[in-house]
This record gives sequence, C-alpha cells and structure tokens, in this order.
Amino acid sequence: MGVLRTHLQSNEQVYREKMEKVVKWRKALTEVATISGWDSRDRDESEVIEEIVTRILNEPIDAFSSNVDALVGMDSRMEDLLSLLCIGSDDVRFVGIWGMVGIDISILQKILCNCCHHAVDYTGSLPLALKVLGSCLYRKSIHEWKSELDKLNQFPNKEVLNVLKTSFDGLDDNEKNMFLDIAFFYKGEDKDFVIEVLDNFFPVSEIGNLVDKSLITISDNKLYMHDLLQEMGWEIVRQESIKDPGKRSRLRVHEDIHDVLTTNKGTEAVEGMVFDLSASKELNLSVDAFAKMNKLRLLRFYNCQFYGRSEYLSEKELIASTHDAWRWMGYDNSPYNDSKLHLSIDFKFPSNNLRSLHWHGYPLKSLPSNFHPEKLVELNMCYSLLKQLWEGKKAFKKLKFIKLSHSQHLTKTPDFSAAPKLRRIILNGCTSLVKLHPSIGALKELIFLNLEGCSKLEKFPEVVQGNLENLSGISFEGTAIRELPSSIGSLNRLVLLNLRNCKKLASLPQSICELISLQTLTLSGCSKLKKLPDDLGRLQCLAELNVDGTGIKEVTSSINLLTNLQALSLAGCKGGGSKSRNLISFRSSPAAPLQLPFLSGLYSLKSLNLSDCNLLEGALPSYLSSLSSLENLYLDKNSFITLPASLSRLSRLKRLTLEHCKSLRSLPELPSSIEYLNAHSCASLETLSCSSSTYTSKLGDLRFNFTNCFRLGENQGSDIVETILEGTQLASSMAKLLEPDERSLLQHGYQALVPGSRIPKWFTHRSEGSKVIVELPPHWYNTKLMGLAACVVFNFKGAVNGYLGTFPLACFLDGHYATLSDHNSLWTSSIIESDHTWFAYISRAELEAPYPPWFGELSDYMLASFLFLVPEGAVTSDDEVTSHGEVKKCGVRLVYEEDGKYDGCSFPFSTMWPGDGDGDGGVF
Repeated sequence: MGVLRTHLQSNEQVYREKMEKVVKWRKALTEVATISGWDSRDRDESEVIEEIVTRILNEPIDAFSSNVDALVGMDSRMEDLLSLLCIGSDDVRFVGIWGMVGIDISILQKILCNCCHHAVDYTGSLPLALKVLGSCLYRKSIHEWKSELDKLNQFPNKEVLNVLKTSFDGLDDNEKNMFLDIAFFYKGEDKDFVIEVLDNFFPVSEIGNLVDKSLITISDNKLYMHDLLQEMGWEIVRQESIKDPGKRSRLRVHEDIHDVLTTNKGTEAVEGMVFDLSASKELNLSVDAFAKMNKLRLLRFYNCQFYGRSEYLSEKELIASTHDAWRWMGYDNSPYNDSKLHLSIDFKFPSNNLRSLHWHGYPLKSLPSNFHPEKLVELNMCYSLLKQLWEGKKAFKKLKFIKLSHSQHLTKTPDFSAAPKLRRIILNGCTSLVKLHPSIGALKELIFLNLEGCSKLEKFPEVVQGNLENLSGISFEGTAIRELPSSIGSLNRLVLLNLRNCKKLASLPQSICELISLQTLTLSGCSKLKKLPDDLGRLQCLAELNVDGTGIKEVTSSINLLTNLQALSLAGCKGGGSKSRNLISFRSSPAAPLQLPFLSGLYSLKSLNLSDCNLLEGALPSYLSSLSSLENLYLDKNSFITLPASLSRLSRLKRLTLEHCKSLRSLPELPSSIEYLNAHSCASLETLSCSSSTYTSKLGDLRFNFTNCFRLGENQGSDIVETILEGTQLASSMAKLLEPDERSLLQHGYQALVPGSRIPKWFTHRSEGSKVIVELPPHWYNTKLMGLAACVVFNFKGAVNGYLGTFPLACFLDGHYATLSDHNSLWTSSIIESDHTWFAYISRAELEAPYPPWFGELSDYMLASFLFLVPEGAVTSDDEVTSHGEVKKCGVRLVYEEDGKYDGCSFPFSTMWPGDGDGDGGVF
C-alpha cells in the first residue's frame, strides 16, 4: 500500500478543487486493504469457488455496483478503443476485448457503451445525424467526448441541426407553422384533437404532408416527432430573436417566459407559450403582462405534477371503453397547491386570437369580464379557484372543449347557449357543484359529459327532444343524483352510462330501455337501487352490465334477450326475493337459494360475476354450460357444496375463482381451456379432478391457487403436485414431436400454490433456505433442454391482503447475475396460514431471455446458483410491504426431453403434507 499511498498524496495536489473524489478513493482503498481473499494453493479449486459463490449469495443483491463513471485509470484505454472504432467512417468495425479471467473486462465495455449510447440517444439513431456527430467526435479524447456530449444537453449540435433544417426549409408557411406548433405544444397529443384546435391551418392536409416528408409520425393516432427534429424546431424559433425572447413566436424556456411576463417585454410576435408552474417561484402578473401580445394563439400554464395530455377520447374509443377508461379522462384527485402565479383584479387577456387556453390552478374567481375570445376552441382550467366561469351569455362560437376538473369552488355551470359547438365538458371532482344550467341539455354537438365526483349534484336537467343528439358518454359516478329525467331515453347515440356509487339513486326511469345504442351500463354501488326496468332486454346493443353492490333483489328474465351482452356482474346482490318465475331471486334464507332463469340466450357472454350472492347447493344450474362463450366465471364467497359437472363443457373457460367458498367440498373435471383456478381459503375442499390431460394440454400459462386448502392438502395434495410434474414431462414428450422451429409453442410456464412444507425428491437439487447451487454437467445446455422446474416452501407470518407476486428468481452462472422472468402473478385476499409450497415450470425461452448473445455460450458455464426472493408485492393488512415473508426451502430440476413420462412413483407424495409423519426420506 506504500506505493498507492504515495500516488494518492500526489493526486491530492492535482485534485485540490475536487477533494471529494480523493476522499472516495482513500475510503475505497482502505476497504480493499481489509478484505481477506481465498487461497487455492492447498485446496480443491471447486471448493474455493463454491465458498466464494456462497459468500456472494449471502450479500444483498444491490451490493453489486453498476456505476462505472467514477473508476480510476480508464481514460487512456477508452481513447485507444475510440480510435479503433473509427467513429464517422462508412465502414463496419468489430473490436474484440480480451484479458485475464477475473479482471472483469465488461467494465471497459460498459464505459465504452455509456459514451456511445449517449451519442446514439442524442441522434435517436438517425443515420445522417450519427454521421455528422461522429465526424465531430472523431479522434477526440475521452474528456472531449464527455464535454461535447454534456454540452448537447443544453445546446444542440449546430452541424446536425443544419443538416436536418434542409427539410424544414422546403415547407410552405402553413406547414412550417404546423411543424413548430407540434414541436412546442402538441408532441404526443391526439391527432384528431390537434386538428380540431388548429383548424385555421388546414391541419388535415398539413399533418399529412409532414408525415409524407418524415418530419412527424403518427402512432396510435398520436403525433410524434424525433427528439432532434423537435430540438431543431426550438432552435429555429430561438434564432428569430436570440437576445430578446419577447420577439420570438413561441416560448418554452422557463427563464425566458419569466422575464417576458415580469418585465412586460412580450410583443405581437409571440403566438404561444408553455410554462411549467412547478418550476416557478412566486410570480405576480400585472394588467399589462399580455398587453402587447395581440397575436397570442396558444397559452399553456401547467403544473408538471398534475399535467397530462389532453385526455382526448374519440367516439370510436369511447364505444370500446369501459368505466375504467372513462375515469381516465379526469385528473388525479390529489389536491392542487395554491397557484404560485398571482393576478391583479383588473387582469386582461388578449381577446381576439386565443385558440387554446390551459391554466392549471387559475387564481381568480371567474374569467375577466372583458374576455371575449371569438376564436377560443379549448378552455382547460383544472384545479382552479373559479366559483363561476362567466356571468350571463358569452359568445364562444368556436369553443369545443371545457375542462374544469377539481375546481373545488365551482358552484354552477354558466349559460352555454352561446357556445353551440361544445363537444366535451369535463367537470369531474368539482365537489361544490350543485347546479347545471339548463342550457347543457340543449347542446346538439356535445359528445362527452363527465360529472364524476361532483358529490353535491342532485339533479340533471331535462333533455329537450332532438338535443344532445350526439351525446355518446356520460358519467354521474359519485354524484348525489336521486333520479334521471325520463327524457334521457331520447339519447339515441349514448353508448356509455356510468352511475357507479350514486348512493341516493333509488330508481331508473323505464325510458332508459329506449337507449338503443347503449353498450355499457354501470350501476355498481348504487345501494338504494332495488330493481332494474322490466324491459331491460330491449337494450340490444348492451355489452356490459354492472349491478354489483346494489340493493337489487330481482332481475327480470328479459335479461336473457341481451344477445350481445359480454360481461355481467351481479356480485354482492342478495337479500329478500320474489316468487315470480320470471325473476332471479336473491334470498338470504338457506331454504330459498338463488334461482337462475335460463340464460341460454346470452351466447356472447364472456364474463359472469356471481360472487357473494348467497348461492347455496344446487343454485348453479347445469344449463350454465350453455354459455358457450364464457371465459371468466367468478363465484367467490358463496355457500354451495359442489359445482355442476356440466362446467366441463364450458370449452372456452379460462378463469375460475372460488375464494372463500368455505362449504365447497369438491371440484368436478374442468375444461382443458382453464388457465387460472383460484380456490383460496376453501376450507372444506377435499377432492378435485386432477387429470394431467385436462390441466396441461395447453402447456403454458396455467395457474393454480390452493392456499389455505388444508383438507385438500391432506386428501389430495399429492395429486396436484403429480399433475404439475406430469406437465413438465408432457412438455418434454411433446417436444419430441415438434420441429426445432416449432418449439416456441412450449415457451410458457405454469405454476401452483398448495399447502405443504416439503420439497419432493423428484427435484434433483434441494436446499434449506432461499438458494440452491447446481454443478452443471458438461454440455448441459443442449437442444434437448426444455426448461427448469422449481419448488419453494415459504411462509408469511403476517396477513397478506391483495396482490401476491410470484417468487423472483435470480440466477448466477459462474457469478454472472440475471433475473429470470417472473410468471403471471397470483392473487389472494386474506391471511396465508402455515407453510405453503410454490411449484413452477420455467420454459427454455424464459431461461434464455435474460442472457443476450454477447453473454457467450451458456453451455460453457459450469456452476449455477438459484436465489428465490420473497415476492415484493406481498402486503400486510395495513397496505405496507411485508417484511415477514420467509423462503424456508427450495429445489430445482433441469428438464430434458429424455426424462420420459413421469410414472408417479419417483417419490412418496404421502410424506409431503404436514402431519403425515417423517416418511422414508423421499422428500427433503
């Protein structure tokens, strides 16, 4: 250490201004000096390797550092590498790096990749931009590379931008304006929304031309442009007036906007600005802040903590949506802090040219009385302090969008009669709103109306016949509405009606059955709603009906006429009933079980939820099998003892949940299509049909959950495990029948959770604790390898409420770390009692995924270590991540084609379950 000390002292003189680096070096050298190594001169090398691996695995995973930026002595080697790459040449270069084992050559690779990735990220892989930037960096030192690349974060490379600008120069004036507006305001926005806001620029034509010239792209109907092209647009505008931002057409830099607004330097050149309030200090604007900006078209004051895109939802998207998609149209319910931007009482807007006004947290109680923007298309004032938007009538002849989400002081809506083109009104979270102006019922072009969370709103205005004729979606979720007007039946284009959690809604008008286009009707949580209309079957377009958590006691048999219904939820509907034969009766008395009418007409039904409906033995009729399209069946928290055998004829059933069916004793044969079976806490469950041909014919994505099914573990737990292990053998057998390029059919894995505390002997490598070490035989990684079978015994000492992830599996090949892809997660909703065992089959494709080609031949690695981690998703009843999970034992087995068919005799399953004795050593 004497030589190192001398060099360190000399570097203290060189790095006087960066002594923190020297302190880090000194600390690192001190730590290294205290590390004792392993001497292999007098020991078998394999023992030393095993000891090292064990030591590493006992360390936390995050102890492995990925920070290569602060390493010492790498600069000269990097400069040699960069010169070999010949950055900027037209040739393809391959550079090989080799050296002694143990010096971690990958560090040098990582440093090189960091530099190159920065350059590639900047250019976005544009070939021309890469060539220009490469010529600038060619023969530069590593310090010059870093300096140049850091500079790019603030100042775009002029040569790159000049090359790209040739495309911009070829545009006409309208195309240039459209390109710059997208670069500043509308990158990532919905194309149709932008067209409606910028309809004075012939946007359909101009957007098409920009796409044809590869200056923008459209993906998922959103407008995008390359980052470099966006930077070019910013630079073009900056060049309009380098020293005076008040003379530029568009403003986006925080400091520039702050200067322009506080010193009143804005001129008529300014057409638009976008300003992040979260980055601003307290800002007071005078009446003259915008006085000279007579051409201002686009003004966007937003807070990046709450700002999203324009939440534009096309009519096509609305039709395809559910209530969850609808909810997305509102902002987060988080409270908005008081605005940092303060206005004088006599504040004025430039009135004539504004087309889009976003002002999140608008601080005044109303819009200025002199505000008459005849061209305004969009008004967005979420989290504002508005009490009313405007008084009387205001001529907003072009206004199409109003969004006032979470304006919690707003008490009423204004008169909209002079805003005839309104298409979307979003008022979700306006908790003080008590009145809707009657004019809202006469807006002929209105498509969306969102009143979600307006908790004081009790009434909706009458709809004038022939008005609201284009309304496609309306949400009353969480309002205090007591009834709907009978005139709602005239909304012939309504596809979505959301009344979730309208706790005061006691009835529905019969006219609701006249909504001939309705596709989604959500009544969940309407606890005072006791009955559905008798003519519900007239809603021939209805695809989703949610009445879970309501007070409904009977459902008309006309539901059988809903031939297009795809999802039906009756969860939690129970109570009194009726003796009428054409009603579904929900009865609390054991003598009056739920009687279902014929549902054979629901041949489009894919999801049926009958959870917590007090279903007793025999309540599920055998003709349930006539639901030929059914994919998801939810029967949790019911009291039946058996399920009808006809369930096996549901040939498309993928998901069956039976959580907390505490009286259920047996399961019938299930269809081969089943992918997920959740029987958590079925305390009486003793038997089930466990045919491997049924449960493994899909060879993938199969999930069992039998947590807390202790009687099943005692009586038939071995059959479950046998089925899983047979599945791995079935995969092996199938592989022999497939061509190599067809084996992707076997790429999925499957898993099961069952009670138990022992590892079957079939698993060739078993260990106490959470890790197992496998000495790999020569050529272990060959064409016959099918995958990996894994087994974990675990325990959660605390409650688990909600999501229970599977066990992330870390794999070390000769010390090289990778995380194998997780399987689909399992779900449970209460305490997992005692020890349980998780079985999984991980396919070859999943084993290969974490290891890219440059990792080398996997068959060259001779030592594998598998580390099973406690699921990160396990949470306590207090919604906190549990620290009480423990992996007690684990085991693995590599599965090959030649393993042959499992014969059920490889180990004694009877010794696997708790209380069965010690056995004869057949399990670990």
